[in-house]
Amino acid sequence: MSLLIERFAAARNSQTPVSAENEIVKCVRALRRRSGVRAVASSSLEPFLASRNITEVAIDDDLNADGALVPLGEDFGAGFRMVLRRDLPEGRINFTVAHEICHTFFYERVPEIKFASHAADQEEEHLCNYGAEEILMPAGDIKRCAKNEPVSLNALQMMAARYRVSNAAALVRLRRLGLWRAELFLWHEMTNGKFAVKRAWGGRLADWEWMEPEIPRRVLSASAGSVISGDTFWFVGSPERRRAKALSFQAKRHGKDVLVLVINKFKKPSTLVMRQQCELFTRPATRALTESL
Repeated sequence: MSLLIERFAAARNSQTPVSAENEIVKCVRALRRRSGVRAVASSSLEPFLASRNITEVAIDDDLNADGALVPLGEDFGAGFRMVLRRDLPEGRINFTVAHEICHTFFYERVPEIKFASHAADQEEEHLCNYGAEEILMPAGDIKRCAKNEPVSLNALQMMAARYRVSNAAALVRLRRLGLWRAELFLWHEMTNGKFAVKRAWGGRLADWEWMEPEIPRRVLSASAGSVISGDTFWFVGSPERRRAKALSFQAKRHGKDVLVLVINKFKKPSTLVMRQQCELFTRPATRALTESL
């Protein structure tokens, strides 16, 4: 734990040590009370900006990050300027704004470090992401919302729209709160006609291959909004050391890519099932696959 995080998470009015994540959530909930926003954030985060002394918001086309927070003086009272990159989609803008709001807690509580010259702190970045999730997707509210919804792509996109965040941000929040056991992958068609994993949230980013390569192509050929689902295997590794991932999936078009929700309900497949499913591989490769599981 860095000195910044140690001081931020120091016990306040209590002898019981607290976690940094619990402390950032306390800060967010106190912010909600002061701003009069008790549940889901309104269509604008401006009440939070005013409460955290963020007096200016600027756009910078040359910014090398999604956003940045710039102090306007040498103490918290001088206020801050928030800088955002122009070409961000709405969900990412909202998350970036919430993330930068959370940086103000560190300037307020650990000014001796934050207002001095210091290197970027990855633990602080993690906590600001965690706090941004609480701002945009309050734990109590999303638990109630997810309670009556199946684990599905449509439910994920419904919740992402409700909280005005990206599909990925909603999935990460649902996983972090232990509400869903699922992973999200974005597949991209390459110039050679094959599909490769472009992004992964909650799952391993690897050179996965579909057992049925026609599935992602069928998704791209389907009408907008159509969901294709089923059970299959993904494979990774050389033919001699190929490993398998048994999965239940739902997939739909996402622009020119394929968005795949993997629902983790499978147990380790039996050797017999693996042999039946891997007939398309050579005998030595199939033997190596089944022995490796």
